[in-house]
Amino acid sequence: MTTTITTVARPAAPVASFMSWMPWTDRAGRLSWFKLVVFVAILAPVAVMCIESVRTPNAVAHVLRETGVWSMRMLVATLFVAPLRRITRWTRAILIRRMLGLGSLFYAAVHMVAYFFDQGLRWGVMLKDAFEVAFLSFGWIAMFGLVALGVTANEISIRKLGSRAWNYLHMTIYLIAFLSILHFLLEIHVDADEVAIISGLFVMSLLFRLLHRLRFGDGFRVLLVLAPVCGFATAAAEVAYFRWWTGVDWRHVRESNWSLEDGLRPGWVVLVVGLAVAIGGMLIRHANETRRQPKRA
Repeated sequence: MTTTITTVARPAAPVASFMSWMPWTDRAGRLSWFKLVVFVAILAPVAVMCIESVRTPNAVAHVLRETGVWSMRMLVATLFVAPLRRITRWTRAILIRRMLGLGSLFYAAVHMVAYFFDQGLRWGVMLKDAFEVAFLSFGWIAMFGLVALGVTANEISIRKLGSRAWNYLHMTIYLIAFLSILHFLLEIHVDADEVAIISGLFVMSLLFRLLHRLRFGDGFRVLLVLAPVCGFATAAAEVAYFRWWTGVDWRHVRESNWSLEDGLRPGWVVLVVGLAVAIGGMLIRHANETRRQPKRA
């Protein structure tokens, strides 16, 4: 009697294709509309920057400043993905964090190129300043840190380093953000609104992570408390900055912080962003939970 052995072919493991590495596709190389929208939003400031550069006498200086600001905005936005993810319980938020982190690296790289041209490609002078000028030293260290995080922002690096080592490495994003803020703070003179907003949001994201580690309430309530606290602290820190570090009348800053005549001051922006993430995150969570519930006949 002849026995026939039937072999069932196992499906081949997915092979990483060129398209799967594109920022607008999923792991299978298929178009992801969600990632495409995020990708376009990250690059949208480039178009605005190009238009403004044509109208600006010193285009290089304009690009130098704007790319630095956008790099820090993207970096702080990356830190706020964690609160949003914990409040919404939305696992796909991890995709936003990676794309925002790489966006921050992109703007930092353009910022560095603009700095090279602004300095006339004088490599000796730039190297000397990198060691002697404090805000430049902080900027270089932050840039190297961003490169390290960007290079390892993939599954291959997680497997090579191990999840624990990889997590420890990427926790340095808080140190990188702190150095970036110091870089900007030591470089500016009077126009401190942007760095005040970024600093307030950075402190809020850091406190959120610390309180989450201590299991101090759920994410929604923690952020509801942190938003007004950090908003008030931002306004107070701004007044202290103008009083002790500049020759500007700090009393005008204090009065404008309590009114909306000059628009939203940094303290108000920090408050609004914190509340928006908390309330918006809870609405998204409620909508997702409602959609998952089975419909009654």
